[in-house]
Amino acid sequence: MSKKKLRTCVPEEMENPIENLCPLITDKYSLRTSYAKRNNQYIYQSIHPADLQSFEQDGWMIHKEGTQKVRIKKFKTHDVLLEDQAWCLFYRMGYPELNDKV
Repeated sequence: MSKKKLRTCVPEEMENPIENLCPLITDKYSLRTSYAKRNNQYIYQSIHPADLQSFEQDGWMIHKEGTQKVRIKKFKTHDVLLEDQAWCLFYRMGYPELNDKV
């Protein structure tokens, strides 16, 4: 009798769940920095003032204007916002190791 391999319905990216968590953040400074970024409902980016019009057409809003750069912001998508809210919940609960965005 030959042994047959069992087929699974697990996607390739889920075969090794540990790889999905890497890299892990363990030091407190990196955890606080990541928490500050994730605890906001906006994505921020600094651009040159000449590029502002093209970004505004893509849904970006002006957050802060300077002479050399303009800081713009955009709402996070719902899936990213949900993931960030869960991450922040785990951070506030005191988990010592959390995953970092890849």
